Amino acid sequence: MFGFSWKVKERPEKISGVYTIYPSGAAVQVYCDQTTDGGGWTVFLRRQKQEPQLNFRQTFSKYEEGFGSRSGEYWLGLKNLHILTSQKQYELRVLVAKGAESASSHYQKFHTAGDSFTYHSGHQFSAIDRDRDSASGGSCSEWSGGGGWWYNFCYMTNPTGLFGGDKPAHEDSDLYLEWRNWQGYYAYLSKLTFMIRPKTL
Repeated sequence: MFGFSWKVKERPEKISGVYTIYPSGAAVQVYCDQTTDGGGWTVFLRRQKQEPQLNFRQTFSKYEEGFGSRSGEYWLGLKNLHILTSQKQYELRVLVAKGAESASSHYQKFHTAGDSFTYHSGHQFSAIDRDRDSASGGSCSEWSGGGGWWYNFCYMTNPTGLFGGDKPAHEDSDLYLEWRNWQGYYAYLSKLTFMIRPKTL
């Protein structure tokens, strides 16, 4: 069932929450956001401060399958993301926050993007145990806290990094959750959400 979160939006109750979809016949739980920009969004990555903090230092196979709690921090999984986006064209919305300040970016096509995301466009997904980035002499995943991402050399956004909180700038800077084109380098985020919905609604 493609665009499931959009179908939930069409219901009278339109409530954000965890729903079960069947994109390839198997049950997959997703979080549907029904409040942002008219609703209908399927969240595929959510980062927020919680106890215990979810460890994003995972193997490539974990990034393929997905991990975390759909009601908290989670990664939907590369396989599920591919299944969802291979049948239709999707748009992407990224929500970022640092303390009380927040911003968002909107991309008309999930496979092309602007600002911090452009730097990563067209690159293979890397994880702590599978180095496929453009950096020579090391692993961007390792240097960036062990999280998986579409690293180039290495990143302009680090959505699977550690929470930096009030860490001073430059102190192990590559380890932390960042969206560099918003408030510059070393402005560590407190919250980040990546979500998609069908482009043709």
